[in-house]
Amino acid sequence: MKRLFLFFALAVSSVLLSCNTDPRPTERHDVVYILNSGNFSEHNGSIYVYEENTGSIKGDIVKEMNDSELGATIMDGIYDPYGVGYILCSNPDKVEILDLYQNPGRKLTKPITDDNDQLRNVREITLGGNWIFVSNQGTEYKELPDGMREYTKSFVSVFRISDMSYVKKIEVGSDAQDLIYVNNKLYVATKEGIVVIRCEVTEDFILSDTIKPDADFAGPVKYLAIRNISENTLYASIPGKGIWAVSLADDKSLKSYPMEMDYDGYLFSAADGYIYTYVNRYGASGEGSADVLRFDPKAGDVTKAVPTGTNFYSVGVSPSSGNIFYSESNGFATNSTMNVVEPRTGQIIDTETAGVNTYRYLFLSYYTYVDEK
Repeated sequence: MKRLFLFFALAVSSVLLSCNTDPRPTERHDVVYILNSGNFSEHNGSIYVYEENTGSIKGDIVKEMNDSELGATIMDGIYDPYGVGYILCSNPDKVEILDLYQNPGRKLTKPITDDNDQLRNVREITLGGNWIFVSNQGTEYKELPDGMREYTKSFVSVFRISDMSYVKKIEVGSDAQDLIYVNNKLYVATKEGIVVIRCEVTEDFILSDTIKPDADFAGPVKYLAIRNISENTLYASIPGKGIWAVSLADDKSLKSYPMEMDYDGYLFSAADGYIYTYVNRYGASGEGSADVLRFDPKAGDVTKAVPTGTNFYSVGVSPSSGNIFYSESNGFATNSTMNVVEPRTGQIIDTETAGVNTYRYLFLSYYTYVDEK
């Protein structure tokens, strides 16, 4: 997903590497947590685990570890440097807290729920400072001429990481979607632009600005990505337009890159320096084509990264192997097909059956001791 996924994945890996002074032999594990959103009305979201080292896959680890399913639709997920996963769910709105390291899939605490209107029509989740941030579209909306809804009072919910307690609600405008925390600021994608919230240790959250694209590139902002902090640039997707670059130094618009993009504008910032997205093209007869696109911010160009398919629903890139993961939705009615592509050749090297509507990927690396008996 967002650069934060990769940052935490690398942070976990480097911490474990630096602390690994024990002379006993160890074995490295590069695992991919596959978040399957499920169907909204069927409460069948699930998490599968794929081992990059062996190419093996394990299904529905939450049910296996807890003897109960998530019972909701997965919207997003992230984890901290200790392997604690925060899985954002809808219908019902909640955040499940899971172990993704020692006992993958085990519930660690009771979930954060939508008590007292603190979660409503959730969209995305991120971590920053001492807090968990969740974007919510809210419940108030107006119907647009094309039949779509504009949620006019969307907001960000803030919780403390230490005890999952609720801090406050921050109203941010219409159609809040993705969010990223960097330099003690929270950046929120909305219909009006990128809302900037200054986050103080005193738990004062101050709306400081709304960054807007140039008039000829205007449109609802959907997803945000950072390639690396030193670059000091935030990239945002505007479906129908392309990718928009914003300076993190002064929160000013930098440059626009017109490109083909799917309606939701999902972005994944990979360790290889590229930003990945996917696009579906629907034909008049119902048949269409889909591609994963690789955007190079340095050159400003776009290339295809995987073989053309039918209907893609996800993309992620492993920081360990560089392999590209993406899924065919198979009509959103049955289990997805997950493909793994070797980036240098662009060829599929593995195909697995994942859960219903494979949607996001979390990448984590860790070590275990090898039994020498």
